[in-house]
Amino acid sequence: SVSSGVWTFPSTGIYKVEFNANYYSSGSSRYIIQYIYVTTNNSSFSELATCYSSIKNVSSSTYQTGHVQSFIDVTDTSNVKVKFSVLAHDNCTLQGGTDQNRTYVTFTRLGDT
Repeated sequence: SVSSGVWTFPSTGIYKVEFNANYYSSGSSRYIIQYIYVTTNNSSFSELATCYSSIKNVSSSTYQTGHVQSFIDVTDTSNVKVKFSVLAHDNCTLQGGTDQNRTYVTFTRLGDT
């Protein structure tokens, strides 16, 4: 489940967490950074995984997909949680849509902790 951007796991276990994002840019500066943050005490978050990408300036409108993933050992569903963040230059737009998976996260439970 998710509340205020913080994701809670449904059960303990080892999870693969993936954050895929699609970007569009029409400007000359085109960098993007994607983050996965984790907390193990339901309070302070730390950076778990980072993806740095840029959009090549080949035309007035170009696209890029960024992907970052990590594995999380969820030993306590009350305390171990994740959140996602994007830092993009002013000319970059994070894309979303109701009819396509342009920007999404995937949680895959791999096994017991």
